[in-house]
Amino acid sequence: MFSVVRPLYDLLHAHQSCAASARAPIWFWFICIIALGLFSIPANAQTFSTPGSWTYTVPAGVTRVQVQVSGAGGGGGAADSARGGNVGNGAKVTAIITVTPGEVLSGTIAQGGGSAFTSGATMFGYVPCTGSGAGGTGRAAGGNGAAANCPGVGYSGSGAGGGGSTSLAVNGVVFIQAGGGGGGAGGSWVAGQNGTTSLALTSTVSCGTSVNGGNATVFSGDAGGGGGGGGGFTAGTGGSSTSDFVAAISGGGGGSCHHNSTNITSPSIAATGGTGATGRTTRSSTAGPPGSNGSVVITPGPLEVQKTSVVTSDAVSGSNPKSLPGATIRHCIVIRNNWGGRRDRCRSHRQFACPNQHRCKQLQQRHDVRRRNE
Repeated sequence: MFSVVRPLYDLLHAHQSCAASARAPIWFWFICIIALGLFSIPANAQTFSTPGSWTYTVPAGVTRVQVQVSGAGGGGGAADSARGGNVGNGAKVTAIITVTPGEVLSGTIAQGGGSAFTSGATMFGYVPCTGSGAGGTGRAAGGNGAAANCPGVGYSGSGAGGGGSTSLAVNGVVFIQAGGGGGGAGGSWVAGQNGTTSLALTSTVSCGTSVNGGNATVFSGDAGGGGGGGGGFTAGTGGSSTSDFVAAISGGGGGSCHHNSTNITSPSIAATGGTGATGRTTRSSTAGPPGSNGSVVITPGPLEVQKTSVVTSDAVSGSNPKSLPGATIRHCIVIRNNWGGRRDRCRSHRQFACPNQHRCKQLQQRHDVRRRNE
């Protein structure tokens, strides 16, 4: 999500440039007013956040776009005596991509990992070996969390699912894949570990490769369940558990990638993709909210407006024309997309007519004297 950000000086200078063309035709003033108004209009960003397929057609006049691709967050772990683990966010990959008007961008939006609920003995109103969160869907799916307390004695918190990965392709070639966050582990006598986010960003020609997150390993005993790994270019590892008195291990975040094409520039990664869910703090027979879904935000470059005026000829000088009566002046408005793309509109007009050659020469001489004295 980018908006048009311009220093106040530039904005004032643009107004002064239009005002300086007092003798420009009415159509030129009209363009100035519209063009200057563009400074306050944010770039027309489009956001895709519903899990599943998406497409975007590049608008006319746009040759570069800024994209933000976010993997989904993992689910939150369930609680026992101690809380369940929170989870890792999905990764967010940001880059600028060179495109062609009419070109189609597409991909898959990831789903957040499912949260978990408490598993326990039937005599206490719970069901053993249940409660794990499922991995979220995506280009690569997240891994499933592990169910807890399979012996059916006491209570334990089950593990949550990892988030899926989100992708962006240009003409069917995957340019970016953002990994999902790992699922939180279930609590037991000690709190479950928090899920993690992977900040691994690989430059590769095969960014379309996708690996589902690892499923958590089920422990045959009374212990919190491990969290599922996030899906991505590389898989987040599934968690595990060993004892009711040792923290269950959360899921790892899925890896991310970008294509090594020269059409993609300034790639970066941050742990600010889909938000991971919060782990339960008390026992519950129902799961909490899942992790946030992934998203794709596409923003055409912001606009910049520039006006120029050049004296091309006058009635006196052939090699060094001045802005004298009867001179011809060429006015231009240039509107640029700062990430590429340009539109020029120019027109020439003549200053008010010169009364006679003698008068024009006098005006030029006075003009030259003023310039020498400056």
